[in-house]
Amino acid sequence: MAKVLVAESNTDLQQFIQACLTAAGHDVTVVPDGAAALATATLTRPDLCILDVTHGVDVCQALRGDPATALSPIMIVTSMMDVLDLDDALACGADEYLVKPFSPRNLLTHVARLLARVTDPV
Repeated sequence: MAKVLVAESNTDLQQFIQACLTAAGHDVTVVPDGAAALATATLTRPDLCILDVTHGVDVCQALRGDPATALSPIMIVTSMMDVLDLDDALACGADEYLVKPFSPRNLLTHVARLLARVTDPV
């Protein structure tokens, strides 16, 4: 069971992600914003962080700058497929970029791929 931190301001999407990940056997913590994500990640050291692009880039940079969280996989989720957002997400150190809306299967495929990197780094 992986510890997954989700920072998403949209409550419907929070619930969707939490339900998908919980059903897959993960321990999910949901927070509403970037400040809560930083505080929670520092305390709990999640196996994976899923961040909304709204606050994700700043949070991603902060997590990558902290030795305690620097190696945690990070996935940015967004409702826009904007090349600049993608560039920003990857430049700040995000490992994955997922465009909303996404299916449970698509979400879980990305999560499994990121968690596999943690348990079996190449």
